[in-house]
Amino acid sequence: MTRPITADPPAGHDTHAWTVSRRADIGRAFRRARRHSRRVRILRLAIPLAVLVGTLVIVLMTWFNPLRVLANLPTASGGKLAVSGSKITMELPRLAGFTKDSRSYEVSAKSAIQDLVKPDQVELREIQARMGFQDQSTVEMRAVSGTYNTKREQLVLSERITLTSSKGYAGHLSEAAVDMRKGSITSERPVRITMPSGVLESNRLQVLESGDLIRFDGGVVLHLEGGAVAGATPGVGGEERRP
Repeated sequence: MTRPITADPPAGHDTHAWTVSRRADIGRAFRRARRHSRRVRILRLAIPLAVLVGTLVIVLMTWFNPLRVLANLPTASGGKLAVSGSKITMELPRLAGFTKDSRSYEVSAKSAIQDLVKPDQVELREIQARMGFQDQSTVEMRAVSGTYNTKREQLVLSERITLTSSKGYAGHLSEAAVDMRKGSITSERPVRITMPSGVLESNRLQVLESGDLIRFDGGVVLHLEGGAVAGATPGVGGEERRP
């Protein structure tokens, strides 16, 4: 004969006890207890994990904030911002700052594209840049396209580049790297410089020390007014240091 089986808590203890009348009830009770213990263990792990994941998501959202890098390129008046996938397009971006020797510079463009996959690189279209030199002159640069590294403050120009100096020099290049922080311009491809006294052509150009030193390398040819040609020897280099 089956007898009721009961379990009563000792006096003074929690009254959340259980009572069963059959052995099958004991098995169900133990299974419920095991499920409850399993849920408790899962929650003990899941809650801290959820907090950690939430914190990580907030950090990532802050790190990959679309405006974080483009904040260094504030829009001009009327500029617009558009987001498409991982890319952000800004109209009329403008950047201004100073070189390490306190010479001012400025970069503006018709549009800028920021890809979140490459947070330090900004693609620019129809670029205009201006940089001050030590002799108080300025050089203005224009290019169809280029990229700006916001971390290194370096501008790489490409496609129909023109350089115009306030002292009457003008240059035509196919590529150029501009280090805004150092105030330098470098081109590893042929350049053509128009000066008041003639035209100078070379395979390489370096403008160093904020314009204090200008160096031409590789096949330097100087066409002077009146038809004279100087330095028309492959591999010959030259430099000009401004007073």
